[in-house]
Amino acid sequence: MRLTVLIALAIFTGIPAKADTRADVTALIRAGNAEAALAATRAPDATAQRGAFSAFDTSHPDVGAASAVLLAAHPGDAHAMVARGWHVLSLGWAMRGTAPIRSVYPEARERMSSLHAEARALAKAAIAEDPSLLPASDLMILAARTSGDTRAIDREFARIMPLAPNRHTLLLAAGGMTPAWGGPPGWGENACQTWAGKIADVADYSTNLCGLDLIFNASSSRQDHQAAFPRLAAFSSPILDGARREHVLSGLMPTDETIAALKAMQNAGELDLRAAQMLDSMLGKQGVGPATRKVLSMEIPRLRTEADFNPGNVFTIGAYVDALYLQSAADDTPVPIKEVETRYAHLFALAPYDGDTWLRYAFLLDRGINYQTVALDRIDEVRSYIVNGVFYTNHAASSLAWLDTFNRTSWDALDRRNVDAVDRTGATAFPKAEFEASIICPTIRAIRMLEAVCAVRPGSEGCPGADDPTSPWPALMARAEARGACEEERTAPAKALAYTPVPVSLPEEG
Repeated sequence: MRLTVLIALAIFTGIPAKADTRADVTALIRAGNAEAALAATRAPDATAQRGAFSAFDTSHPDVGAASAVLLAAHPGDAHAMVARGWHVLSLGWAMRGTAPIRSVYPEARERMSSLHAEARALAKAAIAEDPSLLPASDLMILAARTSGDTRAIDREFARIMPLAPNRHTLLLAAGGMTPAWGGPPGWGENACQTWAGKIADVADYSTNLCGLDLIFNASSSRQDHQAAFPRLAAFSSPILDGARREHVLSGLMPTDETIAALKAMQNAGELDLRAAQMLDSMLGKQGVGPATRKVLSMEIPRLRTEADFNPGNVFTIGAYVDALYLQSAADDTPVPIKEVETRYAHLFALAPYDGDTWLRYAFLLDRGINYQTVALDRIDEVRSYIVNGVFYTNHAASSLAWLDTFNRTSWDALDRRNVDAVDRTGATAFPKAEFEASIICPTIRAIRMLEAVCAVRPGSEGCPGADDPTSPWPALMARAEARGACEEERTAPAKALAYTPVPVSLPEEG
């Protein structure tokens, strides 16, 4: 299910920065020394410049304030414009959220478009001031990519590569020129043929190596990656290490080869949580296995640092929170719920229209429900977050499917409590009218909405198969009708049942 894992958007920013470079400049910004941070971006080589500018590639409010102060103090300075542009670009992605574009709420799309247009204008002005500033060129390409302006990407690529032929620009441009983003077929192959031999920042960067590089580092197509896995054996270049890792984790290799590769990664200290969990599972380890436990001790501090750096990056926040839950299971200790709430409070503040943020937080709340003791108002509270997620994903079928599952699970579990209570006391655990209002009618409404959405977009993620004989929906509808309950939910036009945002008590930022 889409809600239990983070779906990565195919967006490559990837400013090639050493962690200590970004950390050093970030420390200057957090200390209120914005001028020193700006001075760091004036490093003599492009790699160092990109590393310094990467500290501005975050939605963190301190960076927003610092970049605004710098631009006001140096309105015509290319470096100040680019520093502000990177922050604005990142803020736009936070505003947009993480859902597929069809499921992004219109206000979120508009805010992202406005912010990215601002970033593009800053990049254009910076290039006019300093045509050789590579981070300005990077910013231009990425901002143009957001709007699908492949002509602008192609123009900027053609302008900057003769001045500084480099792999990073090639990857950024190729990512925006893939057919999935509106680019012409064959653009990447032509770019490799023209530029691979001129790129000096990668050893032995042949046309064939370049082609594989673009497949794995500038394309988001899983099918393209899987088709190219057999070609990896012909190359030993370290730029394909990530692709080789992806191959190991893909599940397409023979089991013994996968285990051997994972053990080699373990011996080299290169396991991340996903790889460690895979190794433990393949070795038959139950619960949180030894490899996972060891990696957790290293990954949690790293993920915490990344979460601190960019509180609007839902992927990082999600990965960090997932790791906290995993550590809790490993140690049999309580989840640090206050920290979880603080992280999501930042996300809600930065990205109020991201449906997936609402849904993921609801998922965390759902994990804490004890159906043996839960009260109806708690079910209503958790459902409110899911309903807001449904609304802000434009009633996506996948969101409605989770709402349907949550409702049906609640109905089934609390029905059992009613039966048990009747056996013990002769009365149900919940008054009839309250049970219908909190459990039965919301279930019928979600069923009707999911049916309506799937009728328009059959085959969407979350939609059941046509005429599924195992569907529980007809029986639930019949039960509601037999009770004489939920007439509006059962009979009103689907349009009248569409959801609107529900007031909730958001977690506090602390």
